[in-house]
Amino acid sequence: MESIDIKSEILDSDSSPSRALTRNPPSSRRQPLHPKVPAELESILAFCVMCIYEYTQRRNLSKMHSRAGQALVLAMDKSLHSQGDSEDDFAEAKRRAWWICVNINRLSKSFGNA
Repeated sequence: MESIDIKSEILDSDSSPSRALTRNPPSSRRQPLHPKVPAELESILAFCVMCIYEYTQRRNLSKMHSRAGQALVLAMDKSLHSQGDSEDDFAEAKRRAWWICVNINRLSKSFGNA
């Protein structure tokens, strides 16, 4: 969780909030984990994996639902829901990340009602 928080943290947000929001986010200083998945999607996918872990290994439905919500919020922040038929280098990865978030959220809600 700490690694995901650090990755998504906006630099300068504590010391200079107005400057932090006007600058572009810093680029990743490392290679992505997979060549067809941009590093910006890794946090979203990590939350999806953690969501499944919370349910399958810990049976913690509350944390499962929370992680699913975090993944969906990050995905919407990256505008994955409005990609449409764009065909950039990572279009397929973005579409798949979006739909895994949607389906993980559906599952987390249906397990919570069971």
